[in-house]
Formats: sequence, C-alpha cells, structure tokens
Amino acid sequence: MASIVPVLGMCAALVSAPCPQVAQRFGDVLYTHEVFGSGRHLLRLSTGGNVIDLDDWRRERMHAFAESFAAETCRSPFRLSDAANPAWPKVRAVFARQFVFRCISERPRRLAGTRGKT
Repeated sequence: MASIVPVLGMCAALVSAPCPQVAQRFGDVLYTHEVFGSGRHLLRLSTGGNVIDLDDWRRERMHAFAESFAAETCRSPFRLSDAANPAWPKVRAVFARQFVFRCISERPRRLAGTRGKT
C-alpha cells in the first residue's frame, strides 16, 4: 500500500498542472484573456472573414472588442495598447491581434510641490 502513495501524489500534481486556455467566443471574435502579476492583461483576439470583409473592418471590430472588454474588466479608466512586436513580419490579411491593457487606479495623483502642505 505504501508504494501507491507516490503514484497518487504524482497524479495529483498532474491534475493541478496548468492547462492551455480554450478561446471563448463573442459574436465573430474568438479571444483568450491572461492576467500577469504586474497587473497587465493580455487579450489575444482573432476573427474570421465574412463573405465581404476587409482588413480595416476586422481591425476595427477587434479594437472595439478590446476596448469594451477592458472597460468591463477594469470598471475604471484603463490604458490599452496594441501588443504588436516590430520584429514580427508584416502580414497582409489581418485575422488576429493582441492587445495589452492595464487598469488605472482612480486615486488622484499628487501634484508636484504639494507634499506635506495642507
């Protein structure tokens, strides 16, 4: 019986291992959402082409989805940016994009020179 305990421990470790994300669907946009320890969020988006669909239309749909998703996630101001790497090759047809966003705290910033003054 004692020899089965290490095997059961190994099985438990396999079950708790991270699993790859499966994309969620919203309309014609497929997405995955990851949160990093630094408070940044990564959205990976893709969309299929309609019968008559242009790159600009797909780009606009994905950007609108990213803005809406960030607004819903943060429920406060956010900073959204394209996660395109300049080293990546330029692709003619745009079917996927990545966005990074960070929620901005609503605390007012301290103005310079007002520290310690009342």
